Amino acid sequence: MRYFPIFVDLQDARVIVVGGGEEALRKVRLLLKTTADIQVIAAELHPELAQNDRITWLAKAYDASLLDGPIHPKPAILGEIQGFLPLEQQEEVRRQAFDVIRRFRDNQCRLPALPDGATIGRMMSFMVGEPVPEEYVPMMLEEMNLNGEDSRALHWSEKITPEQRQQF
Repeated sequence: MRYFPIFVDLQDARVIVVGGGEEALRKVRLLLKTTADIQVIAAELHPELAQNDRITWLAKAYDASLLDGPIHPKPAILGEIQGFLPLEQQEEVRRQAFDVIRRFRDNQCRLPALPDGATIGRMMSFMVGEPVPEEYVPMMLEEMNLNGEDSRALHWSEKITPEQRQQF
């Protein structure tokens, strides 16, 4: 585990853990020592997590239907924050955003499951108003760190003996 003990008062706080594997299991075991409301967002859940009734599993599918709707921003141009959308479409985007935020609030602020790589690619293309090559998706996923894993973290493949450390 890397940098988890953060010394935050978690009494009755909502804590969201992204991922349902071994790493999430280690973190949740520690969180179970608190009174926190523990929510896990993962496509699949470790069996030990699934058996614990203090854990809320959020495995909802991501709703990407807005990406296929009639409103699409034009290619990004510096300084143009409205995507060159006509006024009526800007108003519709605000109405849809309000509906999404209201549903989020009414669902006790539970996050949906993480979108898959193909959906992330569609989202990227939508946001810049033109197709984004699929080779950019892994970079975006790495930068967003949605799965909670630091892909740039160093992992030693072998143990270093005290003698090797001293010689270094």
